[in-house]
Amino acid sequence: MKEIHVTFAGVEKAPDGQFSIIYIPGNRQILLPGKRYKIVIDGLSYDESKPKSPGVNSR
Repeated sequence: MKEIHVTFAGVEKAPDGQFSIIYIPGNRQILLPGKRYKIVIDGLSYDESKPKSPGVNSR
C-alpha cells in the first residue's frame, strides 16, 4: 500500500453538520481505481484500531 504524505491545513464544517479535514498534498498525486492508498496527514494522529476506554488517556 502506497503512503501519501500531506500537510494538515484545517477543519471545516459543512452545512449538514459533518466535518471535513483539509490537507495540502506535497505534490500532485494520481490515484488509480482499485488500488489502496494510506493518506498520512502530518501533524495529526488517530488510531481507530485501538478503541479507547472512557476516562482513560492512552498517552
